[in-house]
Amino acid sequence: MNISAIADYVWNNCLEYSFGADIDWQEDLFLAGWATNQGVDAQWREMKEGWYWFCAKASYEDLHKLKKPSSLPAKGCDFGLITRENQNVFSAELLCKPSEDKWLVVYNGHEKNIKGRVRSHFSLNNDSTGALGLCHYPVSAWQWKIRMFSVNQIDPEASSELRQQIKLLIKSKSGRCAIESAWRVKNGWPVLCKE
Repeated sequence: MNISAIADYVWNNCLEYSFGADIDWQEDLFLAGWATNQGVDAQWREMKEGWYWFCAKASYEDLHKLKKPSSLPAKGCDFGLITRENQNVFSAELLCKPSEDKWLVVYNGHEKNIKGRVRSHFSLNNDSTGALGLCHYPVSAWQWKIRMFSVNQIDPEASSELRQQIKLLIKSKSGRCAIESAWRVKNGWPVLCKE
């Protein structure tokens, strides 16, 4: 199995959580209380290192129209600016395309602690960490979902070779980077990614 096939396996076996589609953001989004209320606390607790994707039912134009909020910390993502910059750098063929049901992958990443990283992308409240800062934007009414893959999403019926290879990749920063890059080569660059 090659890196591209493993990236496909990871994407196809993610857990998926919906959020947004509401007047305001839930303050406890991506915290233990939220996971309990969603009935996914056991899955949530088990998330450790792995990969994640933020998806929105939004267009590139919707993202470009967003103004940088005054409350956004210094290292937060300026959605409008980075969307336009990435549209200028990457042709439409190189950016992620919306799925048939209009979901657009706007950001993806990997981390040793994906729960904490996903939460920081939502609730960014300091100037020391670069992250999306989603809660600062007036997009709570949009439909959103987060896709996440950690070691517990490996199918026990998968070959022992595949299980072992994914475990090695997921524990290693360079392994996680390789899968992230392979996914982007096949699916395109998420428009809010800076690197």
